[in-house]
Amino acid sequence: MSNAFMIMGLTRRVSQFNEDRKANVVSVATLDNIREICFHVEHIFELKQDTIDGLHDICHKCLVAYDHMKPDYDEKAMLKRINAIRFDLLLELKSAKINIF
Repeated sequence: MSNAFMIMGLTRRVSQFNEDRKANVVSVATLDNIREICFHVEHIFELKQDTIDGLHDICHKCLVAYDHMKPDYDEKAMLKRINAIRFDLLLELKSAKINIF
């Protein structure tokens, strides 16, 4: 994929991330969006290995959260979990000096 396409995709994902964060959205789409941000960041920027590992850990946390989203899941607990994942993503990107939010 071209870099311009990846940057446009990242811009869309970051915009959606900010909207979801402000509205405290709890959904599979929110987790999917976080994983897409990790994917785009990894392919656009030159990152250190520990940052790449951190992004992979965030993706893994999203997948684990998917598994807990059953029809009778506790929405409050899931909101806490998603907010922790959001915070981890922000912290990982700030640590790598990537300011896209």
